Formats: sequence, C-alpha cells, structure tokens
Amino acid sequence: DPPPDIPHGTHSGRLMDTFPYNLLVLLPSQLYLIASLISHVLFPAVGCGTPTRLQFAELNKEYKNWTEFPVGTTVRYTCLPGYARHSQIPPTIKCLENQTWSEAKRFCRRKFCRCFSVI
Repeated sequence: DPPPDIPHGTHSGRLMDTFPYNLLVLLPSQLYLIASLISHVLFPAVGCGTPTRLQFAELNKEYKNWTEFPVGTTVRYTCLPGYARHSQIPPTIKCLENQTWSEAKRFCRRKFCRCFSVI
C-alpha cells in the first residue's frame, strides 16, 4: 500500500510499508520551525531594540527604520523644534553589553521666548 495521504504534504522518498519505531518524520514546515528555534538558542539576539523615544529630541533619520542594534552601537538624536542643543552633552545613547540603552541625558533644552506683546 502507498503511504497515507497527508493534508498539505507530499511523499518524496521511496515507498515504505512500515516505519521503524522512533523514526522521526518531519514536514518541511516543521523543519523550518525547528531550525528557527535552534538558531534562536544557538545565536540569540545580541543587541538592543528600538531606542527610547524622547520628548525633546528625535532619532536621526539613518536609524529610523532599524529595529535591532548591535551591542556597542551609538545612535544620535536631533533636538525637536522649540529645543536647543546643550553644547557640552553629546546627543547620543549607546547599546550596552546588557542589551539595554544607556541613559539619555538632557542634551536639548527648552527655548524660551522673551517676547513682548504690543498693545
């Protein structure tokens, strides 16, 4: 007898009347899942996710579409309108060894308008 029909499966090997006990038979989708699980165990993600959103600055454009950042990556920010850059604090954060972002310093300060109203 030919092997039984398996939904969404095909038989590509030689016909076997019996399968020995403990024989592992996998479909391609199962192989992909197993390979994916093994790669996550053997090669875990080493880095940080998307950097923290800040109220006073935005991530520079070159990083906007990134979702993962390797450990050691330093990203730069640009002050938002209404904020001015503090010259002595770098507008950067870094992906640390523990896969978290360094603390974002207040490298942008709110601009104050010294406007006088005319009556």
